Order: sequence, then C-alpha cells, then structure tokens
Amino acid sequence: MHSEARDTQTGRRASSRYGFTLIEVLVVVAIIALLIAVLLPSLAKAREMSRRTACLASLQQQGVGHSAYSGDNKGRLPIRGTYGYVISQHKDIHYSWVPESEKLAKDPVNYGRLYGRYISRNLDIFYCSSLPKKFTEDPDYGKPSFGVYGSGYVTWGGYMYAAPVASGLSPRTDTKRLYPSSIWSDYYSIRWLRYLGYAGDAALDYERTMPAMQALQTDGAIGGGDDSMPLTRGTHGNGLNALYSDFHAKFVQDGPTLLKEGGKNLRLLELKPSSGPDGATQLYAMWDYITRRY
Repeated sequence: MHSEARDTQTGRRASSRYGFTLIEVLVVVAIIALLIAVLLPSLAKAREMSRRTACLASLQQQGVGHSAYSGDNKGRLPIRGTYGYVISQHKDIHYSWVPESEKLAKDPVNYGRLYGRYISRNLDIFYCSSLPKKFTEDPDYGKPSFGVYGSGYVTWGGYMYAAPVASGLSPRTDTKRLYPSSIWSDYYSIRWLRYLGYAGDAALDYERTMPAMQALQTDGAIGGGDDSMPLTRGTHGNGLNALYSDFHAKFVQDGPTLLKEGGKNLRLLELKPSSGPDGATQLYAMWDYITRRY
C-alpha cells in the first residue's frame, strides 16, 4: 500500500503522517511536570525513611558495644569527652601533665572508645547517613582525622553522647541512675536545673523525677562552639533517633519541650543545641524531652 493519498480537490498528494501540535506537546509536558511534583516528595520521604532506619541500626549496634564495654568496666560506660559529639580528642585537652611529644596525640572518647574491640573497625557506624559528606569527610575534623597525630584537636562523631555528664567522668550502669548527680556537669546542674526552678539540694528532687532509663546517645545534635546554629543536625524530618541506658534504640517524635521562648514551649526540632552557654540549655531541654519519652 502507498503511504500517500491524492487530495481530490487540489490534485496534490497529502501525507498520512502527522506531527504533534503545540497544544499536544504542552499537555504532555504539563502531565510530566504534574507527575514529578507528585512523586518527588514521596521519593524524598522514602529516602529519608531509609536513612532514619540506617541511623537507628547504627545506634543499636553501638548499644550492643556499650553493653559489652560496661560489662568489662565494672558498670562504667565510656568516658565523657570535652564535647559529647566527638569520638577522639587531643590528650592535652584533659591532661595537663601530658609530655610535650604526646600533647597532639588523640585519645578516643565517648562512643569512640567502642571502636575496634566492642564494635567493628568501620568508622561509618559513628556517622548518621543524614549528615552531609563535608562534615563526615572533613580532613581535619571528620573521619580522616580519627586517631591521627596533629590533626584537628577533636574528631567529630555523628551522634551526641551523655549530655549531662561532666568532662572526664563516665555514665554508670551499676546504679539505679545512669547519671547520678555526682557526675553532672556544671552546665547541667546550674543552667538547666536553675531554669526549671531547682536549686541546691532541690536538684535531687529533679533527679528523682527522671525515669530510670535515660537517654544515652542521640543523632539529634552535633553542636558548634557558640550559641548560633549548631554545626550540623542529624534529625529526620519529624524527630530523631535515640539510644537509652538499657541499650535499646527507638525513634522519638517531635513535640513541645519544657524550654520556653516568647511565651511558648519550643518544640524538639526548634531547639538549637550547641556547646555554648545558651546552646547548652537547649541541649539539656532536648535531653530531658528524649529521656521522658523512653
């Protein structure tokens, strides 16, 4: 058969093949744009759910490591570093007596002390996949600096550890309280408890209100050195993951905390926790909130 036919009025041949009109092209483009707009949020949500699950699995593995560590150390958990979000730091941060040749050597602290013996030699377990690569791969303070002599004075980790504990001390699993008041940091006992209205011996009253199983670690805050926004946050859309003192981990939903600003209670994900004075108060508000949702 022929693909062309003769126009009976003009005598010219007319093709049986037709192209798309401009209106048809625009309709197709509009449909594709609509599908993308509908699907992208779902894909992003699914991707973040996958990251959240992976971060929770990392916390669960660290919980197993913490349990083994406490068994080998008479109920004591890893020593609290100068900052709760680091996994190693220069020796001279804690010890003024360190010889000059060792001052820039790095000691593991916090959950970094689990590395190698209590969990695998894979540093990825210490970093939530929701964190940006520029944070985890920073040559001076990220994974490449772990245990490296003379690099940045700390190595950032991807989780926050034992917020209420004073630097150089250890949480305890050999008592009814993970954080007995004897190991609280001054920031915690002065700033946070005073904010809540507790003072002096009344701090023990606050201690008694806390659940026995308290938050040990969370992927919700890795603070900066001032009271601005934290260096980075590893939250997951509507909440964050937390590891508790019985070594189980779970997802904690966003909600109002005890910290007020402008007459309203700040929500968990509105907090700006950091290692600065005001940021510390927000960090403890976060810790209190997570602990009470055990």
